[in-house]
Amino acid sequence: MAFRPLQATRGAVTLLLLGVNVIFWATPIVLLGFARLVLPWTPWQDLVGRWNIAMGQHWISCNRGIFGLTHSLAFDVRGAAALRREEWYLMIANHRSWVDILVLQLVFNRRVPFLKFFIKEQLKWVPFLGLAWWALDMPFMRRYSQAYLSRHPEMRGRDLEATRRACEKFRRIPTTIINFVEGTRLTPAKHAATAGAYRHLLPPKAGGLAYALSAMGGVLRTSLDVTIA
Repeated sequence: MAFRPLQATRGAVTLLLLGVNVIFWATPIVLLGFARLVLPWTPWQDLVGRWNIAMGQHWISCNRGIFGLTHSLAFDVRGAAALRREEWYLMIANHRSWVDILVLQLVFNRRVPFLKFFIKEQLKWVPFLGLAWWALDMPFMRRYSQAYLSRHPEMRGRDLEATRRACEKFRRIPTTIINFVEGTRLTPAKHAATAGAYRHLLPPKAGGLAYALSAMGGVLRTSLDVTIA
């Protein structure tokens, strides 16, 4: 592919602005997250949680502004008229690329409760973002392999129980949990390996969906079915 200086420059500027935006919003969000630890009083923790959600929404709004400044964005959104911000949603979506979470945040910001997603435990150490995700109460997921569980059967169910405890505060604050039911991003190779069961999708994986429902302990009230085209 030929090198295109204009596109490369635009991409570099976009990444730079997004990085600055991460630092700008993650810093107060993380500081408030630590402030919440000082006083383990439920009303205080819920208040800080709502403050952080508000800053998270501003963070997403700034991301949208950055993309609008550096790219020509136009979203065609259908069926969003009945959405409510004081509801609990399980958002089910297909997974086309690494940009999907950004797109979902941009489209649904302030239309539904703040979007949250299960994150692998190892990603807690990503600079700035890891602590910001923690402060925003993203549930970190620690999954044990079958080989590990065969050697340590006493750990069976610990990952789900830990995630369920992390999700406990969602009972008090309206929340939207994202679940990509395909379990991975769609690629031509992955699609070919499924023998074309679906034209544009990979086969859904019920395990991740069941995990989310079980961890949330019945607090989710509505399923929001999203197709990213």
